[in-house]
Amino acid sequence: RARMLDLLQGLIGACKTPGQTEAITAAALDLAQQLSDPERKTTTALLLHGRHADGLEDLARDLAAGLASQGFTDVLHLDCSIHKTANDKAWLGHDPVWVGSAPGTLTEFIWRHPKCVVVFHRADESRSEVLTQLQGALMRGALVDEYGLPAVERSKMRGSGKTLVDTSQAVFIFTASHSSEWLAHPDASAVLGEGAQRKATLIKALKDARFTH
Repeated sequence: RARMLDLLQGLIGACKTPGQTEAITAAALDLAQQLSDPERKTTTALLLHGRHADGLEDLARDLAAGLASQGFTDVLHLDCSIHKTANDKAWLGHDPVWVGSAPGTLTEFIWRHPKCVVVFHRADESRSEVLTQLQGALMRGALVDEYGLPAVERSKMRGSGKTLVDTSQAVFIFTASHSSEWLAHPDASAVLGEGAQRKATLIKALKDARFTH
């Protein structure tokens, strides 16, 4: 509990986005609870949904900086909006049989900095197939680099040149703004609903957005 309170206070103190006290507290509490869970084996993840004009990206950067001050060694910022093709493998690397192939931007970074923070900016503007690549981290706490990371201490998957990368110590922060304009609309409750219904409505809107970009 003491660890969770230290994380919570540190994260709240690092966030300077004006007018977002409630969002800052909720995000900091979510991260602190996940990171303090001794049973956690998957990658800690947080989705920030809101309008860019309200400081969405600034909040993500502040949280990342706050985690860096709490012992997370490095921060990687990825712009998801530039990944528009279904076969984009930049994050996880390409099979070395292909000309110009290389280790993944994401997997190599986490392999070199296991206790890191990765901010996925504008996640709703990427292809769904690209984000699906992250399922291994979110569900099992590991990603596979298709190219194979060259190091003595790498964990090689049996029968292949691929490298299994442990992501369980990393933190993933996603930002998304699709449909966020409704949050400030005077008829938001009528359109989105309340509580669980509102959450389900917005999640569906974000899923639909990934197929249109």
